[in-house]
Amino acid sequence: MNGQFGPAEEAWERAAAHAAEAGVRRDELESLAWIPLVMWAGPTPVEQGLRRCRELVERSGGDKKATSSALMAQAAFEAQRGHAPQARELIAQARSLLEEVALTVWLAGPLAQFAGWIELLSGEPAGAERELRWGYEKLHEIGEWSWLSTVAAILAESVYAQGRADEAQHLTRESEDSAGAEDAYSHALLRGVRAKILAGRGEVDAARRLAGESVALADTTDYLHLRWQTRMSSAHALRIVGSVSDAKRVAEEAKRLAEQKGSVVGAGAARAFLATLETATACLTPPPARAE
Repeated sequence: MNGQFGPAEEAWERAAAHAAEAGVRRDELESLAWIPLVMWAGPTPVEQGLRRCRELVERSGGDKKATSSALMAQAAFEAQRGHAPQARELIAQARSLLEEVALTVWLAGPLAQFAGWIELLSGEPAGAERELRWGYEKLHEIGEWSWLSTVAAILAESVYAQGRADEAQHLTRESEDSAGAEDAYSHALLRGVRAKILAGRGEVDAARRLAGESVALADTTDYLHLRWQTRMSSAHALRIVGSVSDAKRVAEEAKRLAEQKGSVVGAGAARAFLATLETATACLTPPPARAE
């Protein structure tokens, strides 16, 4: 809940070890099912994460829930490398395993989130919406609010990216209503989306405030992708309201965080955004005066 994913990974590893020592395989597998999820979110670099995911598949010994978790995290790492086809194939494998054992919450919660992020990283917000919409509706149907808050926030991002600001704002309200007070992940994401919406409406002060809150909340966590995402949202909002120098500073921070994670796609998106700022600045710079 607090977004301390590195320590969470260590705690689940210890739990798995204790369960194995006690001979309680079911508890060991439950711990193993969580490790890949927090490993992707935490500070583990992409290449190391891919190796760990493959190891966790072996440790899971064919258990469908634990194996699916390793596959979906592996898929997200591949998406950060820019390998979208491989990522989608891994997500399909994870989904098939979960459907075999009818783990609806795991399908609608973590799998929908990972699939949504993969499509967003691949520049396919409509694809992200398809993945997230099913999870969003299913979580509503079964009354599971904890996963819903984050699914709704990522869905808001995908809807905003398709130009539907009013719908995106509604989804951020729904995310906020279902998020726990300590849910840094959801609160940071929804504020980033709102900042862009308000910037587009000319509400400059509110947009700047929410952009700052989004980044500050993300920075209470060790979730590098979230810290990158909130900075990219903040940079877009700042550019919209005309704060180009601030947008550049924040985007440069996003690039650094993506490089720290090993996210080729994230670093590339930040560089592309910075290039648009340079182009815009050049267009606004008057030509030098001609000597008479």
